[in-house]
Amino acid sequence: MHAEYDNIMPTRLGNALRKYERQAGSQYGLDAVSVIQHVSFVAPTERLAYVGDQRQLLDLSVRMSATSIIATLIAITALWRHGPWMLLALVPYGVAYLSYRGAVVVAHEYGAAVAAMIDLDRFALYDSLRLPRPKDTAAERRMNAKLMKLLTNGDSDIVMHYAHPDVKASVDGPPMSS
Repeated sequence: MHAEYDNIMPTRLGNALRKYERQAGSQYGLDAVSVIQHVSFVAPTERLAYVGDQRQLLDLSVRMSATSIIATLIAITALWRHGPWMLLALVPYGVAYLSYRGAVVVAHEYGAAVAAMIDLDRFALYDSLRLPRPKDTAAERRMNAKLMKLLTNGDSDIVMHYAHPDVKASVDGPPMSS
């Protein structure tokens, strides 16, 4: 089986989520699923709140769609023997359809927000992990290849070099004037 088939999900919503799961951070050698929790600890509150809002909208859309599908099935079951009245089942079906389409749109917004958070806050992650800031994207990809092995596999053979801040300056602070 081809590798591209691993990226195909059975629904549009699944495909939208998988797209960002695979693409977010990949240009830096970061796996979004593995690193997003770490990034969320160092991201600014307003950016984290925006991603959280997108996630809540996605959850709401999916719940509305699922609830409407259940209502459609109940309506069909209840109105099965009543001929034209069964057309009333089209109302919750329409709500389910529109909610699902909305969920797909929101999934793209949520994925883009997660990708932006990784783009903007990856250096804060490196700083928090006491990793040296890479000089360029090639060095960043090399560093992140090792970082991903360390974070995902807990590989004890991985060696990362730390960049500690100047401890004396941060402990002592600026010189006092008299």
